[in-house]
Amino acid sequence: MHISSLIAGSMLASYVAGHALIISLQGLVDGKNAGPMGQALGYDRAVPLNGQDLRHVPIFDQRSIATWNGCGKNILTGTLQPARVVAAQAGRGEIAQAKAGGQLFMVLHQVNGDGNGPFTCAINTDGTAKRGSFKKVDIAKQVPGQNPDLNAVSATNHPLIVNLPANLECTGTFGTKENVCIIRCQNFAINGPFGSCAAFQLVDELKSLFRRGEGDDAHASVKTKRQEEVGPEKKEPEVGKGATDADIARLMAGFDTTTKKVKRQEEVGPEKKEPEVGKGATEADIKKLMSSFDTSTKMVKRETSEAEKVEDTVKALTQGDAVPEKQLNKLRTQVKQRIRNGTLANKAEEAGRKYHEKKVRLRKAGNWKNKSKPAEKKGN
Repeated sequence: MHISSLIAGSMLASYVAGHALIISLQGLVDGKNAGPMGQALGYDRAVPLNGQDLRHVPIFDQRSIATWNGCGKNILTGTLQPARVVAAQAGRGEIAQAKAGGQLFMVLHQVNGDGNGPFTCAINTDGTAKRGSFKKVDIAKQVPGQNPDLNAVSATNHPLIVNLPANLECTGTFGTKENVCIIRCQNFAINGPFGSCAAFQLVDELKSLFRRGEGDDAHASVKTKRQEEVGPEKKEPEVGKGATDADIARLMAGFDTTTKKVKRQEEVGPEKKEPEVGKGATEADIKKLMSSFDTSTKMVKRETSEAEKVEDTVKALTQGDAVPEKQLNKLRTQVKQRIRNGTLANKAEEAGRKYHEKKVRLRKAGNWKNKSKPAEKKGN
């Protein structure tokens, strides 16, 4: 195992982890919020979105969509099992709804400051999230990549919108909810990937959260909180094209930008007939959709001792690999030197990428040994 690659990879793991998770999802009708607001697997509202608490951020083991399996694990919950978590969400009314051929709007919370885009999203149609069952979907609004201070933490929210296939069929059942699919979105963080799974129900008709015919100002007057029943439902027209950037901006107007927490959807009375879903959400719609989320970036320097940084760096990289103690001590010495002279991060991204590519290549060839140290034999 090459020392420079170890240092690069561990630096990325410790300081630029790219942690991110989905904190909200909802269907769109003509670029407007529609149906109940869903919650991603693993997300816990009790965990502060402050750029430092990573307990509820899911991490995945697979990068290639063909090998995607399950919904990952986090520190807070452990392995995130759809059969248990989604069933509980169904009982609480935390499953979003969407229409085939429509769009699904998600709010992606970026925890760390390295920039967590781009994201890849894929859908499992039977609700099992089993290996090889995810099919990639097109992304209408991507999460941007950023390059701020590597030794900093940022907390901000981004819109992430996907186009659902017109021929999509969901067959999963959780509690009383039928026709449920699971969407999984993840980035390509070198020590991840990070992201989330979230369940949504495919429906033929979708309830709107807004009164129609009152102009765009009417949307701003509706505080976006979790969707409760909104009165008698009228039949919706068929879904056409996805929401435009203007629609997305209007969607964001229903959110309060001074807070980080998703507010519950207030009841808005009897529903009026929705217009046909045509254009996709616009940037203006996205701005309104995101207005209840704090989209500012918070930068917080980490206060850690040199010894802690060295050990964090070494542990993050050598996890799962059998590294001799002599090699570990040599690694500790070099990491300490690089921290002191400020060169630890200089070639980290390039070296880390090469290390990962080599690891993937050798794994495919069956030559990569990624095993724990053999158990010591007991003395006779």
